[in-house]
Amino acid sequence: PQVSYLTMVETYTLVCFGFMWVNLLESALWPAFGYVLVDSEVVERISEWWYALGFVCVFALYNLHFAWQVRSVLAKRVAHSAQSADNGNTTASKVAPMAC
Repeated sequence: PQVSYLTMVETYTLVCFGFMWVNLLESALWPAFGYVLVDSEVVERISEWWYALGFVCVFALYNLHFAWQVRSVLAKRVAHSAQSADNGNTTASKVAPMAC
């Protein structure tokens, strides 16, 4: 169905796509911005290993954040379903997906 908002999975996919674009730009632009010419010698401004470590850490933190979001939404859904079942509501299995 058409909705006027992005679901969690769509947001996650777009952010991962953004990470891929950042990685692509880094690969293309690093030779121009990552090195400087000093006395006819090429010198690194910053180690590529530090950049790569930072990139991987940010990506890992985003994945942990997303996992936490999914876990909290599922916990709310289970709690709501259990509450509906305790109240004798027979429509507990028809709980609508929660948007974040």
